[in-house]
Amino acid sequence: MLKKFIKGLVDNICDTFVSFKNELLKLNPFIPIFITGSIIRIFFTLRANFPLNDGGMFYKMTQELMDNSFRLPMFTSYNHSNIPFAYPPLGFYAAGITSRVFNISLINVFRFLPLIITILTIPAFYIYAKELFPKKLAIISAFIFSVIPRSFMWLIMGGGITRSFGLLFSLLTLYFAKKYFREHSKKYLFYTVIFAALTTSSHLEWFFFTCYSLLFINIHIAKGTKLLKKIIPIIIGTFLLTLPWWLTVLNRFGVGPYMNFLKAGSVYKDIKTYPHLLTLSFTDEPFLTIFGTLGLLGLMLSTVINGFILIVWFLTPLLIAPRSSPNLIVIPLTFSAAFAIYQLSLITKTKELKRQQRSKKTQKLRLLVFKTITAYLAIYTITSTIFLSELSNNSYFDSITNDEVEAMNWVKANTDPSSKFLLITDNLKWGMDTVSEWFPAISNRESITTPQGQEWISNNEFYYKVSLNNNLKLCYTKGIGCIEKIMYEYTKFDYVFIYRCNDRIQLNDIANLIRNELSRSEKHELVFENKDTQIFKIL
Repeated sequence: MLKKFIKGLVDNICDTFVSFKNELLKLNPFIPIFITGSIIRIFFTLRANFPLNDGGMFYKMTQELMDNSFRLPMFTSYNHSNIPFAYPPLGFYAAGITSRVFNISLINVFRFLPLIITILTIPAFYIYAKELFPKKLAIISAFIFSVIPRSFMWLIMGGGITRSFGLLFSLLTLYFAKKYFREHSKKYLFYTVIFAALTTSSHLEWFFFTCYSLLFINIHIAKGTKLLKKIIPIIIGTFLLTLPWWLTVLNRFGVGPYMNFLKAGSVYKDIKTYPHLLTLSFTDEPFLTIFGTLGLLGLMLSTVINGFILIVWFLTPLLIAPRSSPNLIVIPLTFSAAFAIYQLSLITKTKELKRQQRSKKTQKLRLLVFKTITAYLAIYTITSTIFLSELSNNSYFDSITNDEVEAMNWVKANTDPSSKFLLITDNLKWGMDTVSEWFPAISNRESITTPQGQEWISNNEFYYKVSLNNNLKLCYTKGIGCIEKIMYEYTKFDYVFIYRCNDRIQLNDIANLIRNELSRSEKHELVFENKDTQIFKIL
C-alpha cells in the first residue's frame, strides 16, 4: 500500500514537473535562450583562475578609490603615470562596495561581477526587443544576442567592470525611453532619466551609443519639435543626476582629459581599421560568419522595407567611436540578422499558403527540414562559440597565470619602486596584452611599453607608448641589439620581464632568440625564474 502510494506520488510529481516545464516553455520560450546564454558566459569565466584579459588599470583605480574612503582621488598612480581620475566611476564603486560588504577579494570581484552583469544584459536585451518588434522577431533577436561572441566577450573580461554596466543600463534606458515616447508617462520618463544617468556614470562610449539610439529608434514616433520636447527632459534630468561627478572632474581638470581621450581614438580612424566590414569578422564568429552575413542581408532588407534608420544606426559607431565600434554595432547587427531570418520565414509562410494543394506528407517533410536547419544553426552557434576559446590566435579569453602573478609579486617585494621594466610577452597586439596591462597593477612598477590609460594625458604619451610597443614587437626576431637600440632611442629600463614558452619543441616561441641571447649576455643577469617567466636585470 505504502509502495503504491509513494509510486503514485512520484508519478504525480513527475507529471506536474513535466507539465509545468512545458507550460513554462510555451509561455516563455526566452527561458532556454537565457539559460544557454548564461552557460556560455559562465563557461568562459570559469576556465581561468584570474579575471579574463584586461582590467588591470581599473583594478588599480578601484583599489585607490577604496583606500581613499570612496572619495574620488585626483589621479591614479597606475603605471607611475598620474592619470587624471576622470573615468566614469560607477563600475569602480560597484566593485569596491561589493568587495567590502561581502568580504570578497577584489580580484574575485573583477572576475565574477562582470559575468553577473553580462548575464543580466540578456533579459534586458529581450524586453527591449519586445518593445521594438513582434514577439517572434524579439525571440530570434534574443537568441542571436545570447550566443554571438561580440555580445559578451568584452563584457566578461576584467575590464567589463565598466563595459557590462554600460551595456546593461543603455538597454534599460532605451527600453524605458521607448515606453515614454509611446505612452507619454512621467513614470517612464523618470526611469529613462535614472538609467541614462547610470549609463553616463558607467561608460562613455555606451553613453554616446544611447544618445544617438534615442534619436534613431524614436524618430518615427515623434518628429521635429515633438522629438526635441521629449528628449530635452531626458538630457536635463541626466545632466542634473550626474552633476556631482561632472562638476568634480571639470573643476579639477576641465575638459582636457576627455578631449585627449577623443583625440586618441582618432588613431583608429584609418581605412585599415575597417576590414571587418568587408570580411564580416566584426561578429568574431570563429568559423562561418553566419550572423554577420545575415546581419548585412537584414540591413539591405530593412532599408528596402523600412527605410534607412537601421543601417544608419549600424554605421554611426564607425564614425564616432571606431575603436569600440564592433562592440556598439552588436545591438543593431543582432536586430538586422533577426530581421533577415524573420522575413525569410514570412516568405516561406506566404508560399505555403499559396500551395494548399501540397500533400500533408510533403508539408511534414518541409517542416522537418526547417526544424533540422534550425537545430543545426542552434548547435553550430553554441559549439562554435565554445570552440572560440580554443583557437590558437584568440587571446580574448586569456588571463595571466599563477606563475606570472608570482613573478609580479616578486618584483613588488624585491625591486626598487622606481624601477622600470621592459615586458616581452607572447601577444603581438598591445590592446590584448594581458601581462602588459596587469603588470603595473600587481607589481606597482612601471612598464615602459604599456599604453593603457595614457589616452587621458595631454602630452601625446599614448602615441609614444603605442609606437614603442609596436617597435618592440619587431625586435622579437632581431635579438637584444634591437632592444638596446630601443633603450637609447626611447627610454632606459632596469629589468627585462620575459615570458617563457613551455612547449617542448618551442615552434611558436617568438621570443626564443631574445631569451637565449639574454641568458648568454654579460650585460644581463637572471634574477628570477619560474615556469612561465624570467626576469633579467640590466648590469
